[in-house]
Amino acid sequence: MREAGAGSPIIRYELLDGDFAESYRALHANIAFSGVAGRIKTVVVTSAGSGEGKTTTTLNLAIVMAHAGRQVVVIDAGTGRPGIQDALCSAFGWQVLDPAAPGLAGVIADTVSVDDAILTTPLERLLLLPRGSASRNPSELLGSERMRSVLERLSECADCVLVDTPPCIGYAGSWHASQIADGVLYVVRAGSERTAQRQALARLQEAQARVLGVVFNDVDLRHRKLGRKRAGTGGQGRSPRSLLAQRVARSQRTTG
Repeated sequence: MREAGAGSPIIRYELLDGDFAESYRALHANIAFSGVAGRIKTVVVTSAGSGEGKTTTTLNLAIVMAHAGRQVVVIDAGTGRPGIQDALCSAFGWQVLDPAAPGLAGVIADTVSVDDAILTTPLERLLLLPRGSASRNPSELLGSERMRSVLERLSECADCVLVDTPPCIGYAGSWHASQIADGVLYVVRAGSERTAQRQALARLQEAQARVLGVVFNDVDLRHRKLGRKRAGTGGQGRSPRSLLAQRVARSQRTTG
């Protein structure tokens, strides 16, 4: 998968034609290509730990998909603060869509239908299912029997459903969701601890998750270009991304 740039901001309108947005368009294309034998409609986005950038990755991918004409639903099932609704509204300068929305928690509790819990956003074709009650544990929500029907219903009315989940380590929610989604997008922040990455990938493998790819996040592209120049590779040498892909492959072989 392509790298996100250093800092990994949320893609606002003025950034849609830049190289940063292009990296997410490539990610979108890679996901579509990975589903050649069967269409990918529900994707879990997760990481080993917190602070890896999975929420920003989820939003940016959703934004470029919507901009490309696809109907996208983002489900906030994460644990981070702020939640996706607040992060999205802050980035675009929107008013909070509905601070009292029942969200996913209300849907799982069967106090509101999926259709009624969905929030529209000012960005055309981008819909949001917020987290809802903060008192509900995300793993409890994602591990419920009703979660499968939620994904099935949303995949009927959207081209793609992206689920921002808790980290793999410390929470069981991402494992539960990965078992019922079409695929998993795994986010790694550059410089993160390798042991944790191996543990997280091993757990996803135990859950028999279909890992679509790895997003290497917060890469300092200036250093990467400098390294290539010094090595005289002309851009054809090993990049941090390719090395990471090899480590991921080795981890999956050794934990099988």
